Amino acid sequence: MDCAGSKEAPAITRFYGFLTTKPNTLVAPIHEKAMPMILATQEETETWLNRPWSEAKPLQGHGTGRRPS
Repeated sequence: MDCAGSKEAPAITRFYGFLTTKPNTLVAPIHEKAMPMILATQEETETWLNRPWSEAKPLQGHGTGRRPS
């Protein structure tokens, strides 16, 4: 996502974020609270960003098969 700067100091800033889910058995010993989740297709990304929560929630790693195991 781009964000324009102020009128006095125009700038473009890029924002990034990480989606996390409950860790699997491989990651849990290293980080017990969370691990990155992966949106692997354009369709998954569009669903996460644009669809109702009831449709996006399964992408947290429990319904798509994309969660690293």
